[in-house]
Amino acid sequence: MSHDQRSRERVTLITSDGVELDALWVSSTSIVVAVVLCHPHPEHGGSMHNPLLLTVEDAVCRSGGGVLRFDFRGVGRSGRTHTGTDGEVADVDAAARWVRGRQPGCPLAVGGWSFGGGVSHAWAARQGATSRLSWFGIAPVLAFGSTRRDATEPATQQAQEDGTGSRRLGIPAFAVVGDRDPFVSPLGLEKELGPGAEVTVLEGCDHFFVGACARRMADLLARHIAGTPHQD
Repeated sequence: MSHDQRSRERVTLITSDGVELDALWVSSTSIVVAVVLCHPHPEHGGSMHNPLLLTVEDAVCRSGGGVLRFDFRGVGRSGRTHTGTDGEVADVDAAARWVRGRQPGCPLAVGGWSFGGGVSHAWAARQGATSRLSWFGIAPVLAFGSTRRDATEPATQQAQEDGTGSRRLGIPAFAVVGDRDPFVSPLGLEKELGPGAEVTVLEGCDHFFVGACARRMADLLARHIAGTPHQD
């Protein structure tokens, strides 16, 4: 599918605490999976316009997906200021709710790169064993968004912990990380995600997936997202 065959729609998301977020929905007329794609850390230049996210979007759309990119609070045209954890989890929730409303019944994959991977994981941990939902991480830093817990939330909505420090989800989980990543250890990531998750390590790639690594990662991720089985 060429870029000219894709529709692009600028949308405004509204979070549960009333924050307006700037977002962009890109899709073809018929999609097999809807994707929420979260950007890296706002305090290190992260935004929905990061080139790596555009590469991922292109690969997902070529595989029959629709993609919602958005700016976390405090970034670009989005309101409020960066919080680091709970506020950004609410941002992910607003994005997921919008996509579910736009593509009802369509399988939904929610994830992101680095900080975005960690915050989306924290959101996914609160969903429990939800059907037609999966999570993905691109060199995800799980400490972001996952270090605080709301004591008022039922335990069933939290990540399942098995006593070894893992943060297992009740949904399909996939992560890709480079073997030269100075921030995310492949072995550490496997331990954190637990045995139910699939972790792929790309040789010769670091945290930023520069050059050919970007396309390798994006194509791998798109194939996985499009082929992930979702329980009805």
